[in-house]
Amino acid sequence: MRKPHLSSAHAFVAFSLAVTLLVVCPIVSAHAQGVQLAPSLQTIQHIRDQARQWRTSADVQVCLIIAVGFFGAAISALHRLDKTWAKNCVLAFGILSTVLTGINNSGGNVFSADYRSLRRAASEADLVVLQMEQIASTANLPTLGADDRLAVYQLWNQQVSAYTNIVRGIEGTSTSANSSQGKAEGVNLLSLPTVEAQSVAVDPAWILNPPSSATDLYFVGVGSDTSLAKAKDRSLIDGREQIARAFALRPPYSHSETQINLVQSSVTQQNIYYRYDKGSSAYTFFTLLSIARNLRDVLSPTAEFHKSGWFPVDLAFDPVAGLFVLDRDGGVGQVIYAINGIQVQPLFHLPHLPFAAQATAVTAKQDAVYVSTASATACTVYEYSLISKALKPTFVGQSQCDGIATDGTGIYLALPGVEEVRHWAHWGDRTYQTLGTPERAGTPRYCVLHYDATARRLVWAGASGNSYQLSTSDWKWSYLDANVGYVHAIDSDWNHVLFASGKRVLFYDRKSNKGVDPAPSLKIPSSGTIYGLAVDTSESAWIADHDNSTIRGPFRLN
Repeated sequence: MRKPHLSSAHAFVAFSLAVTLLVVCPIVSAHAQGVQLAPSLQTIQHIRDQARQWRTSADVQVCLIIAVGFFGAAISALHRLDKTWAKNCVLAFGILSTVLTGINNSGGNVFSADYRSLRRAASEADLVVLQMEQIASTANLPTLGADDRLAVYQLWNQQVSAYTNIVRGIEGTSTSANSSQGKAEGVNLLSLPTVEAQSVAVDPAWILNPPSSATDLYFVGVGSDTSLAKAKDRSLIDGREQIARAFALRPPYSHSETQINLVQSSVTQQNIYYRYDKGSSAYTFFTLLSIARNLRDVLSPTAEFHKSGWFPVDLAFDPVAGLFVLDRDGGVGQVIYAINGIQVQPLFHLPHLPFAAQATAVTAKQDAVYVSTASATACTVYEYSLISKALKPTFVGQSQCDGIATDGTGIYLALPGVEEVRHWAHWGDRTYQTLGTPERAGTPRYCVLHYDATARRLVWAGASGNSYQLSTSDWKWSYLDANVGYVHAIDSDWNHVLFASGKRVLFYDRKSNKGVDPAPSLKIPSSGTIYGLAVDTSESAWIADHDNSTIRGPFRLN
């Protein structure tokens, strides 16, 4: 009996069926979806349909890629068989692979873009739809004033432009000249009927987690108001203020008008989003802004201030008042970063201190600077008003004092001689709170304080090499970490607590309280002992090198 075998005709029949199943069926499916959700004159529906079509095209492309891979494996397997039917199948599968590969590589003749671009465009279009639904719903509120209606109209046009840019991005990767993807450009808000949001809008991820890029920095401005227009303006103002702080347009930096204009003109608005709370009848508006990261280094590269015979012992920073340095002789100066480099402008000088007394630490808030001075038997704190320019001493007690810190209102003062940390809710009050210390101060009696405003805690380091924290919610000390060394200064940024230990700056993760690698800008140890450490609002660090009579900064921490 003859064994049945596939003829060439049979192979080509199989080929035809495979083409039908792999190519025609998905296309028919896509068209069937289009029938069920036919585009209307409403822009929202049009964009939703287009996003669905992009996803379908992407899925078809993926299926074709898988099919080509399958046929390639089948051809390799069939090559081993010396049979006529196997040779026919190899021929058929080879032709089919060539056809499918040609379809995938045909540019805009079949697919408007590759599947990755299509999926990305569909996701971006989904966000546009969510925002348009919210805007269309807001447009029907009877409480909208004239300014808010104008704001709604502008927001709608921005979303239409956003969708148009998505389409152009897709068309830019294809050679198709005939595209119906941009029809939404001709539809405006006035042509829409009453539209209620079809689903609860999901906040975009960038609200809480802005994008990260090696070339750009991103900022999210937030504004709230019962007026949409005002909420939008406040959001933009907030975002630009964040950029002003991050790009060194606030103290201690002093830039020219040209430099300020350069930063402002370099800001790009990437995205917008807002919520409406019916309970409070208020809007919360979010604006995503970006700016080139390297512009910071152009405006304020790391510099150095040096003065022979001058020995800085501490630094203090306040976002409003600026950066201050205390020297060994009791002089306090304001540190300013200007066009010609770092300058230290004398602010005040402590009066002649008693024998064996010395200035130990400095802290600052927006209207005053405080300096702790100590001898073996006495502690005095000097308050300098930045408003009245008056210097006022306050005798604290017959005990050595050391570290001093402020939470912006009150003062924390370390008295290692009596093993206390005291807290004045307002400096000048007769009463104070005694907080104790986490451990005996040791010999020498010495400790450093820093108030971490982000975590609302007081950070303490002593001569033992241990560090502790005091929560201001329950006023209890807890262990932070050991082996921080002989710490002269402490500060913090959004993500870390920084310890100036010897010639190095140690970084500790804010969440885990574990040591991590320092920022690249501070990996190389200082040539001298770091006595002062401060972090400004641009997330940049400054160090005071006591041994070499210098101040260096800014060192980028992000």
